Amino acid sequence: MKKRLIILCLIKVLILIFSGCNGNYDINQLYKITDNGNFTHDYVIKDRYDNILISDKNVSREPKVNVINEDLLSVSVQTGTGISTRWTIYCDVNSGDVSDTYYSVLGEYAENVVFANYDNGRHSVIIQDIFNKGEYLKEVVLEDVSETVDPIVDYVKFDDKIKIVYLRGNNFLETELIIEM
Repeated sequence: MKKRLIILCLIKVLILIFSGCNGNYDINQLYKITDNGNFTHDYVIKDRYDNILISDKNVSREPKVNVINEDLLSVSVQTGTGISTRWTIYCDVNSGDVSDTYYSVLGEYAENVVFANYDNGRHSVIIQDIFNKGEYLKEVVLEDVSETVDPIVDYVKFDDKIKIVYLRGNNFLETELIIEM
């Protein structure tokens, strides 16, 4: 009887050990944001094996963590007013991959990041693989963009399309652009 009980206990222990290795984890348990009470915050994001992927202390603005899918988290910090003052990093909690830092992120589309770009007087929207900048999917140039700090007003994804609303011309006319994926 004792031998059988010991074997059953060992089987239960093995099941518990292996259940942690088969992809069963709660992604919401893999990050923590702490309010330090002095207008600063700490954050930590771990992978499913409890390894720290990224962390920071005494961040002056509260970080926002979003669950993108069952394996992907994003952490963003808004450092001022408008989209151009927000940076975002992505963490794949299954593979342990951590992305570069992206600025002016509008959102995600599948495994891609969608962000606004301003380079040499030209405004565009770039869509690329989150973890591999070489996987460059698309760049769409915005025409006659109004001279304002943040000309992009709205971002919506639907089906196989992305809708961008931006300010155009001297009259700041809201202009809708549909990007086919």
